[in-house]
Amino acid sequence: MGNTASGSSIRGGGGSGGGRTKKLDRIELHEAVVPFDNLTSDCIARLWDRFVAEAASFAVSEADLLDMCERSLRHVIKTDAKPFDDVVKDLFHLFAGSEPGVQHVDFMEVQMALLFCATHSFEAKANFIFDCMDFEGTDWVTQPAFEITFKSIEAGLRKISVDPNVDPGKLTKERTGQNAELNIQNMASSWFDQCRNMRDDRDMGEGLTRRQFIDFCESPDHNILQYFKLFADADGADLGSDLEAEGSAMGKHQRNATTDADGTFLIENHDAAGTGFSTTASIFARPWLQELVSQQSAIEKEVVITRPPSSRLRLDWVHGCRLGDCRNNVLYTADADAIVYHAAGVAVVLHFRGDGYDADDGAEDGGDRAGRQQFCLEHADDILSMATANVVASGTALNAPALSVAEEEEVEGQEEGKGIEAATGEAAKANAKEYTLVATGEVGTSPRIIVWSPEARGKHEPIVSLCSIEGSHERGVSHLTFSRPQLEGNQMALRLVSVGLDDHHRISVHELVWDSPTIRLDSSPQVRLRCSAASGSERVFGLIDNPFDFDRFVTCGAKHLNFWRVTPYGLEKDSILRRVQETLISGVFLSHDVAVFGCATGGLKVYLRGAETKARPGHYTWSRAGEIAGNSENAINTLFVCERTSDDAPHVVLAGSKDGRVCAWKLESKEPEPGQTIKYVASEQRTHAWVFNGPLWTIDLNDGSAQGAMAVSMLPTSPQGELKNLQTTAIRSICLDTKHGGDTARLLVGTRGCEVFEFEMTNIENQGGGPVSVPRLLVQGHCMGELWGLAVHPKIHEYCTVGDDWTLRIWDSGTHRQKYRSMALPGPARACTYSPDGMTLVVGFGGQTNTSGRGKSQNGLCHVYSLVDVGKGTFELPSICQLRDARQDVSEVKFSPDGKVLAVASNDNSVYLYSVSDTFSLLTKFNKHNSRITHIDFSTDSRYLQTNCGSYERLACQTSNGRQIQCQSEELESIEWETQTCVVDAAVRGVWTACPNSTNVTGIDRLKGHDVDEAPVLAVSDDHGSVRLFRYPCTEANGHHYHEYIGHSACISTIRWGCGQNDDYLAKKAKIQAEAEGEGEAVEYDSDEEETILQYLYTTGARDRCIFQWVHEGEAMPDDLDLEEPGSPTEEGEFGKAHREASDKGEDSLLVGSIGLDSGGDEFMAVKPWLGAIKEPTELPKANRDEALKALYGEQKKFADQHKNLSVEIHSGVKGSGGAYRVGRKEGDGPDLNLPAISESLQATRFGVNKTLVHRSKSSKAPDNDGLELEWIHGYQGQENHDNVRYVKRDPKDDVGKGIGYHAAAVGIVLHRADNADDGRLLQSFQTDHTDDIVSFAVHPNLNIVATGQLGKNPAIEIWSTSPSIERRQTLQGFHKRAVTNLCFSTEGDLLASIGNDDAHSMAIYSWASGALVGTAKGDGNKVLAMQFEPRSPNLVSAGIKHVRFWNVQGRSVSSKRGILGSKKVGWNLGFEHCSKKLQKSSQLKSGKPKTKEKGKLQPFTCIGWRTVVTKGKAAKKKGKKGKKKKAKAIKSSE
Repeated sequence: MGNTASGSSIRGGGGSGGGRTKKLDRIELHEAVVPFDNLTSDCIARLWDRFVAEAASFAVSEADLLDMCERSLRHVIKTDAKPFDDVVKDLFHLFAGSEPGVQHVDFMEVQMALLFCATHSFEAKANFIFDCMDFEGTDWVTQPAFEITFKSIEAGLRKISVDPNVDPGKLTKERTGQNAELNIQNMASSWFDQCRNMRDDRDMGEGLTRRQFIDFCESPDHNILQYFKLFADADGADLGSDLEAEGSAMGKHQRNATTDADGTFLIENHDAAGTGFSTTASIFARPWLQELVSQQSAIEKEVVITRPPSSRLRLDWVHGCRLGDCRNNVLYTADADAIVYHAAGVAVVLHFRGDGYDADDGAEDGGDRAGRQQFCLEHADDILSMATANVVASGTALNAPALSVAEEEEVEGQEEGKGIEAATGEAAKANAKEYTLVATGEVGTSPRIIVWSPEARGKHEPIVSLCSIEGSHERGVSHLTFSRPQLEGNQMALRLVSVGLDDHHRISVHELVWDSPTIRLDSSPQVRLRCSAASGSERVFGLIDNPFDFDRFVTCGAKHLNFWRVTPYGLEKDSILRRVQETLISGVFLSHDVAVFGCATGGLKVYLRGAETKARPGHYTWSRAGEIAGNSENAINTLFVCERTSDDAPHVVLAGSKDGRVCAWKLESKEPEPGQTIKYVASEQRTHAWVFNGPLWTIDLNDGSAQGAMAVSMLPTSPQGELKNLQTTAIRSICLDTKHGGDTARLLVGTRGCEVFEFEMTNIENQGGGPVSVPRLLVQGHCMGELWGLAVHPKIHEYCTVGDDWTLRIWDSGTHRQKYRSMALPGPARACTYSPDGMTLVVGFGGQTNTSGRGKSQNGLCHVYSLVDVGKGTFELPSICQLRDARQDVSEVKFSPDGKVLAVASNDNSVYLYSVSDTFSLLTKFNKHNSRITHIDFSTDSRYLQTNCGSYERLACQTSNGRQIQCQSEELESIEWETQTCVVDAAVRGVWTACPNSTNVTGIDRLKGHDVDEAPVLAVSDDHGSVRLFRYPCTEANGHHYHEYIGHSACISTIRWGCGQNDDYLAKKAKIQAEAEGEGEAVEYDSDEEETILQYLYTTGARDRCIFQWVHEGEAMPDDLDLEEPGSPTEEGEFGKAHREASDKGEDSLLVGSIGLDSGGDEFMAVKPWLGAIKEPTELPKANRDEALKALYGEQKKFADQHKNLSVEIHSGVKGSGGAYRVGRKEGDGPDLNLPAISESLQATRFGVNKTLVHRSKSSKAPDNDGLELEWIHGYQGQENHDNVRYVKRDPKDDVGKGIGYHAAAVGIVLHRADNADDGRLLQSFQTDHTDDIVSFAVHPNLNIVATGQLGKNPAIEIWSTSPSIERRQTLQGFHKRAVTNLCFSTEGDLLASIGNDDAHSMAIYSWASGALVGTAKGDGNKVLAMQFEPRSPNLVSAGIKHVRFWNVQGRSVSSKRGILGSKKVGWNLGFEHCSKKLQKSSQLKSGKPKTKEKGKLQPFTCIGWRTVVTKGKAAKKKGKKGKKKKAKAIKSSE
């Protein structure tokens, strides 16, 4: 967060009231932007995401801006003076200006202006600006993108700021007009040059890297830092990185979720009518889907089963725990045989001993298996807070007898407020047993609190919630705590206190009430909001319940401490003797009047409650009664008070600190010595002071020789890079269990390294106590950054993960543990893969581009390791070699099926192919993509590779030489792929129909059936945390039928099927088959063994860093199951309404939707995305068609004649569209009619028409295409093209051109006089072979040949003659992409040069007569506007936006050099002297920026011309000087 500029700066939170101005230094914010001041990073990100998802361009209307702000900022912009709509309208009018008729504003100006006023740090703002410029995600930007963005920044800041020292009229004039535009342009250009001067090892040539940009922004030597400081927010308290992360709303999506009886969590699937998701909109949002139509036709010929897969997924295990930004969230259950914690959007109960721990899962003393997990899957977003309460409860689900009538009457006679043990009676005490209630709070716009119990349905049953609380908070629930139960009349009440993430950190107190004298876990309680109040603007870090007082609790945080009391009138605060100056982050109560708090500075402080205020009953004053100082670097993150064995026993408090230590402190109340005064205590309390004794014992997780925690830990013994600085041993949660008797206890410790230990303790209340054995590691996972790398072992149930925490981890699917200690990596990693034999592991590095350190140099690197198991829980990974060809982050690595080729995909838009046998030497490089590579697949024979990129291109190449295969060729369609992970493919096109437009499919993996009759299954993940199960292939016919499961955070990074059958099982099965065939020895075989072989699916969350392990379970589904076709009429008679078919047996719901997407083309079809919405129907026999149409017309006529008082809407059914007929009565109609019979008749007719619909153009009487002839075209393409009108020859005998050649639309035109016409009549001749708009034009030196280039994904160059008639001579196609923008013939006429519209503006040179490609080369990154051959030479010159490039052609070799643009004399190699018919290059031509009024701004070069001057050697005599020779110079003209 940036420092505040000098001067008076008045700033409130985002959402402070409007209608006033704020002064910053000498700049005031305009009153229209004041309500948007100090927005948080989440608000800025939500506004940008909404713009990207909804806006069609950067020009947004008032309605568009209002809608985007409504969806992203409504909850934070709170103004009392004006309605929210008026506030947004004022903002729009501010940016629109005072000119009348302005209906749109530049959204980039609005976004950047709000960003500069936000609470981001300097670096965060710079990163956000770079991300906006880097729209393709390539991690580098060009100069045009930079200049456009910074022009928007400058313009936006000018509009929101007001200089009080400048006349308003003058200021308005300066902000508009050409002078202001020119100044902004010059400044942006200057800043770009300054950025380019910043040093970076990853220099991208003409582009700008992120590192260069951030260094430029943070440098005090540049002006932009002053902009950041001028609009920066003031710093708050320095809380440290761990506290700054607390309360962050990681999840950014909401889900409409339901649960079935078996606990499987699914999402309701809406159709187009329910969500507004139309076919046309989806085509425009996802134009890449169009490339799949032609390939999909072959797949649709197969029989497609239009129902979900018969198999299901069951969540088996979750690796990970949210400990980095949450505290006190790993707790014991009531019996201490299990622990409760949360990860991503799942609450987890881990049973690791007792009756909840299966005997088959491992030994009681920590056997091979990690235990068994239960899950609460009812949250719709990430869980942020958790609280537990151990209560005495009853209920049939607990297998405990309920109270009899007599027992309940006995309970009613007990006194109120004596606790639950006193309230349940003697009979209840005999059956009394404690159970655990858990409350978990989530993030979101309207977050929910779920109350549940692991024992509600038994320890082996899925968890079902008792109640859900919603509507009390905004953004998220940061803290939760339970009160102790209390009997009120004949009802048992339990209070739940929560704190929200809104600006005022609102506190809500809910009461859970059961209509029985005990808490019953088999029934839902009544939930009522008792009271609510705002805590304040300071952040809350602790919420502590007073277990000795039902009505009291405490909140603490940044420089505040509040003692709250629940009264009949709401919440009231007690007084504190002195204002708190420290940041308190944890606390516990020792008694009803003594509390201990832990500070961010490492100290402990005791507060004592004074006497009750006489004037205010129930009001007390608290004062400090003791303290112990600590290390300012070691915050006390968590506290736990041990239960006393007697009233005389001392209080023992356990403190967990940031330095990885757990210390036990004994607190005693002592009288002060004579003459000693007690600070901070009221006069009536100065008789005693609280003293800390100890520490009694200490557990230091950083000490390798103490307690053995380091030996049990799975973190590397020598962490590297950022992991070393993370303080992974920082204590985040502690919990003590003393109920198993004796002097022993169990201590549960959770660390920031995502590890949870259990220590066996003894003598905890005395000096010298502590752990007695090596701790037990219960939970482990990745702990920093993001998690992307996942690889599955090809032969056994093992998988590997790598992440941004610089570690490599190998997991065992069966034991749910890490097989070995994590290996430290030299940098953050993003991809990994096993070789086909499982003996080699390849890791690709990348992921951190905006930080310094060792990790930066590893981006783009690949390490090849040999996996060697050395036993004793360790392994070695000796490095075989390192691959350093990729220039940016590695996104994917994969071996070919035969293990001979390794493919490395990178964010530099390339795939590198290596030969494994030749010590991983580089075979070839495939670099035809326009964006970062996201997915790759090898063919079964290892000869081909298909790839996807961030621009949703699907390309393919040969692995031997990198030759690209055309997307719609027969060769590509005949390839069988070994894996299916590419998300853009015809075989998986249907998975996109299940995703809304704002959702992207992030991963796909196909599971092949092991048997012939077993159908393949497709697992799909998206960036909203959903996992879907489809049948394969997944086309539009079955793309609406799937099972869906959630639990991850916003983005699932990787999804992979595991090895279904291990080697031992396959070998044993082969022997059994050999025995059956009489080819081997008899082998005993258990027929049930095959059922024990589990098929796993693994998913990794990018931001939650969790690994989910799913079990794939087969389930029989009858073949004759009657399912409605998608889009068919529902029971209500509404067409296309989303519906669900749910089983009454508690099974997963069948998700059926009606979303259709048809399209065609490949990655460049974004030019015409609407083409995909048109698909030709299938033609059927004429007889069937006529019969069906006759029946339809008959029914319609009958309907019209007999029932004219009805209104009918007939939607003609197209195959697959599910057309419907709806019949309804008009108002005021006559008597009732037999509507069901009429509807049934029309419905039957509609099905007949659906089967016989034909292509009208082929069956009608329309004339052939030869019936029309093009006569004349009015128009000429002169707006976007230039140099495209030339004289051409119409007659070969002509010496000069007498016709005029040009183009319009997709037609080449020659305008000429009519032959043998004396009246001067003009005619047009046409070249109509182009399939898209013509954008380039060139004429042969002989004036009888014309070349024209067009737009398109695979644009063609048509070469045609003009005399004696227009005739195609040659077609050149296959090299360029998107368009052919420039064409020119050589002066000899044998060569044709062309430039494409790809990112590199590649050049091709053809021998056009033969069609041979002479040479190719990449061009300039800037746009090319002109190109010419040198006279009588194959060399060329090209020029355009801020560049001139000289090309040298030698055979097939084409190279170029960029011209030096400057004010000094340079050799341009541009001019020529004609002397004795020999061309000689001139030198020392002075070039530079044109002398215009816009000084310093280089204008584009739009054309190139040549002029020759004869040299005259003539001496001129002058006085006292020698004569000089004058040279004729050839000059280059520029505009």
